[in-house]
Amino acid sequence: MARTTIRDQRGFIIGHIEDMTQGRQRAFNFAGRILGTYDPTTGKTVDDTFRIVGTGNQLMGLIERAK
Repeated sequence: MARTTIRDQRGFIIGHIEDMTQGRQRAFNFAGRILGTYDPTTGKTVDDTFRIVGTGNQLMGLIERAK
């Protein structure tokens, strides 16, 4: 699984996005807590409680809000 580190404008790590099987992606905050998952087969992003956040990949928005 590939992992992309997300940094803010100052260069501090604010989260990670990890590639999973079947094209799914999962977002984590800087401490490793799961923020949400994007599933391209449904085209939806859900948060850590499986509530729909929106259509399309909204993982960067979840990481930004968790700062």
